[in-house]
Amino acid sequence: MHCGDCGASAERTSRFCGNCGARLEARERARSSDRTGGDPAGPADPIPLRLPREHDRPVRLIAEEAPTGDHRRVALLMLALVSVALAVILITTPDLTVRLAGEPTDDGIEVGTSDQVGDLEGIDPDVGPRRMLPPHGVVFARQLWDVSGVSGTTPLVVDDVTYAVTVDGEVLAIEVGNGEVRWRGPAGAVAPGSTLVEGGDLLVAADLAGRVDGLRSEDGTPVWSLELPLLTAPTVTGSELHIILGQRSDEFGPSAVLAVLDAATGEELRRIDLGSGGAIHPPVVAGELLVVCLADGEVQARDRATLELVWQHEVMGAPACAADQDGDFVVVASRFGDVVAFGHEGELRWQQVLEGSIAEPPTLSQGGVYVVSGSLLFGFDAATGEILWRSDGVGDPQGMPASNSRAVFVATTTGQVYANYLHTGAVRWMWDAGAPVSSGIAIAHDAAVVVLPDDRLVAVGVWRPAPPSPDPVPSETSLLPTEPPTLSGEV
Repeated sequence: MHCGDCGASAERTSRFCGNCGARLEARERARSSDRTGGDPAGPADPIPLRLPREHDRPVRLIAEEAPTGDHRRVALLMLALVSVALAVILITTPDLTVRLAGEPTDDGIEVGTSDQVGDLEGIDPDVGPRRMLPPHGVVFARQLWDVSGVSGTTPLVVDDVTYAVTVDGEVLAIEVGNGEVRWRGPAGAVAPGSTLVEGGDLLVAADLAGRVDGLRSEDGTPVWSLELPLLTAPTVTGSELHIILGQRSDEFGPSAVLAVLDAATGEELRRIDLGSGGAIHPPVVAGELLVVCLADGEVQARDRATLELVWQHEVMGAPACAADQDGDFVVVASRFGDVVAFGHEGELRWQQVLEGSIAEPPTLSQGGVYVVSGSLLFGFDAATGEILWRSDGVGDPQGMPASNSRAVFVATTTGQVYANYLHTGAVRWMWDAGAPVSSGIAIAHDAAVVVLPDDRLVAVGVWRPAPPSPDPVPSETSLLPTEPPTLSGEV
């Protein structure tokens, strides 16, 4: 058989010419039609165009059949479905704006770069019945300063100074604005890992092994030291130190004792037996009351001056409590997920039951109550107990939330620190430590101060410079690189 186009010989089983690529069957039918005056099977296939050649070498092409009408209808239907799906996504998705590193948001803070944090997948807090995101995506916080050799207990922030305990038992006073060490106390002045509380002109360091030390807050000079059977960290109000102690009782087994010490001298002023069982959390000051949550579920409110019992309730599940500064109400949370608010006289204000366990005391700030329950962070209305929002986009929170007037801060078991807006729960910023945080969170202005597993105390947050002067005067030095950002500017 020969190709009717180029005349080259070809096998009868071949459909295409090996020389020019023409379809042999079409050509044979065309010839048959010419000889017989028509093809009974129908019109002949159209003669394909000759293909271009490069350097006189034939290009072989296996042609595909053109799509039929059914194929076209299926393709158009799929295109229509994809268009509808895209329209639905655009309508229902919140307005998110992608911003470059360093570009300021409406908040006046900068979006960080990818090398500052880890994977952001899953940051999508659930606020009430709908999903809420920050208006311009997640803002990446940055490390502002760090100090090495600090033990893993929650630092103490007083005004513009951060106090921390080193692994050698020294107390450090650190400038909040730039991380410079203002003074360093003597080694061994306190037990490593001690919790610090403020007591007027003194700092009180308490170690759960039983050592309690008083130091001057101006230079860290030791003033007094005691050995006590501590059950919790102390609470200081004015010139008095309130501590829950453990005590053996042959008749009733171990019991808890509330002791009041003179913060200036360490001298014991008064004590009272709280009953059987122990305590996990320090006493809470609620106006003129001291509120104690015992491990067996008892919640006792006692007169601060006399330690007499004012009211008592039972909330099972090793409760933890918090109170507003004026003492108008007390909020108690338990490991069974109960969140209960009592008034100053002990009357029930409201109650909520959450699914997750609550291990740490709630945080009260700006008319809200903030609780970590399971893997969720909740925001309540302090007056009514209404759940305002819940955030499930902050990993697995650990420890007690911390707050300032704008945000509530949590750390996660995977090493992230989040700042969530108080009134919506949306993530304001986040920072990735790369490892679980070793301490609770202390708040210094708008920054979070935490201790990392490598014994570093770090301050993280967002920063923006103070507004420029109305008429800046240019100079040669204005072109030089600026100093690293600190907390001294507006935050």
